Amino acid sequence: HPGLERLLKQHCQQTKTIVTSVSPDYLRWRYLKVPVASYVAMGVERGNELTGLIIGRIKQTRLGRELRLTDCFLSTGINKREMRLRFKSCKASWKIDYVTLSGTLSMDIVKLFSLLYIKASVGPIVTIRSLQLTNLEAFSNFKEWSPSIGDLELF
Repeated sequence: HPGLERLLKQHCQQTKTIVTSVSPDYLRWRYLKVPVASYVAMGVERGNELTGLIIGRIKQTRLGRELRLTDCFLSTGINKREMRLRFKSCKASWKIDYVTLSGTLSMDIVKLFSLLYIKASVGPIVTIRSLQLTNLEAFSNFKEWSPSIGDLELF
């Protein structure tokens, strides 16, 4: 999408924690060129401007079809109602039974999609190791670090 780079820049500027620097090339590498998994995406536009993008992976589990939200990028000018309607339509067409997301994603995203939020102590175990930084306090317990599940899964 011609507006993708602008949306990603705006997303990074709004974030107050340490996040992955995301670019269209990164998303292409991370989600299109991955041979071991398939991803879906849903975007919302206003005119020619991309105002929202969610990316996820559909998995069949014992509980049904799960949509695991791996990344979400929202601009300040997003039409929340339109995003919710589009998300609902996509969930139906993808035959989704339930949606999961990483606890590191913003609560605004949970509110935006009106998802039932159940905090669970499950998920990836993340190990940090000092390579050049001597103080890793900002990374401990995700204090100032907000990786998306897209940053962590599969790798």
